[in-house]
Amino acid sequence: MSSSTSPESSLRIRLDNIDHVLAKPGPLDDSELPKVPVIRIFGLTSTGLRACLHIHQVYPYFFIDYYGSLNPDRVQAYIHKLHSSLNHAIAISLHRDPTAPNSKFIRQVLLVKGVPFYGFHSAFQPFLKILVADPSYVNRVVTILQSGSVMRTKFVTYENHLSFILQFMCDFGVYGCGWVGLGEEVVRRGGRMGAGVGTEGEDSEDDGDGRDLPYNDETRDILNALPYPNAPPPYFKQSNLPLELDIVSHQILNRSSLVARDINSSLHIPDPLPENPNPTSTP
Repeated sequence: MSSSTSPESSLRIRLDNIDHVLAKPGPLDDSELPKVPVIRIFGLTSTGLRACLHIHQVYPYFFIDYYGSLNPDRVQAYIHKLHSSLNHAIAISLHRDPTAPNSKFIRQVLLVKGVPFYGFHSAFQPFLKILVADPSYVNRVVTILQSGSVMRTKFVTYENHLSFILQFMCDFGVYGCGWVGLGEEVVRRGGRMGAGVGTEGEDSEDDGDGRDLPYNDETRDILNALPYPNAPPPYFKQSNLPLELDIVSHQILNRSSLVARDINSSLHIPDPLPENPNPTSTP
């Protein structure tokens, strides 16, 4: 696969460090979960500023087999039952009330298709893709599904061995010390660290000892030239870096340059070998 950054990127950030945090959902998360994961990338931008990029709507996931009917109504009914049953089982395992507002652990269940990695397969096969709200619960969710306590079925799971960060980097064509291309729909966090968006105050940067110093003229000119609007509440700066940006995952342009390997559409079953008219016996 190719992982070069798209030439349409108006701003890029180099991946020097990456982690994730759990935060209350905001306007960019489009979710009613109590908390959602937000990936943070720290590095130098193509304009020369140190920056922190907050990436929204990325969730850890894994797959399970689906053997039911492909009728849309039956698929949705099965997904709804699996979603509610799995949420209930996770809440019970954590000694929580399954009906409580904070007992929401599954972001979504989707019907997808793929070719199993093991064995010989000549066609696509349906799977269910399960998106988990909290990366730290992936192993718990997998264990519950494999135990047979959900819908009286022992599910076989796939791709649950990948860590959340590694899964994200593979899916979006991002790698260490590489450039992350950003689309146009980016918002910028303003104000001092810990202050709400719209808080008045001099822009500042960290001098390395935890003290805020005014930006120099060059940094201020670069910041003023950026076209990105201010982030809506409740997003506010979490660091003393000059620039903090928020973006929804589909605005990462690296993924658009990935090329799918079209190896499954031409699956062919060869003709059987002709029988040997004079077979030889082996001792």
